[in-house]
Amino acid sequence: MDDILGTCFRIFYWMTGTSGILLNGLLLFLILLKTPSNLSNFSVVIANTVMIDFLKAIGFMLLQPRMLIFNLIFAYSSMGPIAAMGSTCSYVVLMIILSLIFYEFMSMPFGFIYRYHAMMNNQPTKKKMFSIIAITLTFTIAQFTSSILVMSEPQELVQLVSKHFHGINLTDCIIFGSNGNKEPLAVVTLIAICVTPFPAHIVCLYFRSKVLILQLIDLNRQI
Repeated sequence: MDDILGTCFRIFYWMTGTSGILLNGLLLFLILLKTPSNLSNFSVVIANTVMIDFLKAIGFMLLQPRMLIFNLIFAYSSMGPIAAMGSTCSYVVLMIILSLIFYEFMSMPFGFIYRYHAMMNNQPTKKKMFSIIAITLTFTIAQFTSSILVMSEPQELVQLVSKHFHGINLTDCIIFGSNGNKEPLAVVTLIAICVTPFPAHIVCLYFRSKVLILQLIDLNRQI
């Protein structure tokens, strides 16, 4: 059964990874070479989102992680090509993926803020957009650095996983992750990723409502 599930996981990762790379690569091509001049500033926001998905697709396809999480033990195994490079490399790739997800959540309001700013004033310049992205990236880099510092010894995780999941076969498996019981920072970094969508959605809803109000005002003026 485990072999069947493993095969299904691999097929899923290869299919979604390949399609994600091709489709997002096509979008990047269209953004860079086919964007109308009047939307060139907004293309920075779109390209930022597409690049995140492009990198995530590559990461997931190479890593193909399976979660083995229990009692604040955040253990994972890799079924992808990156497993050949060992536990440390697999862990770094996973943290890059999680940091991209964290950055994606923080970037969610960009489009709404851009549209509101464009309706209130002129369109934000590319320089301003790149500055906002750079500031957001500093938080992402801090989150990534914190995650790297809490990596646990693979052998310790193998023992904990074997003890908890009775009968599990870990032969030739690449196990990596962190022990939240010993490293509270591991719990904090994961909570940060899980909590970020809530304030991000609130900001999106706020600026979306502001845009709708401005549209209603313009409509009333036309009437």
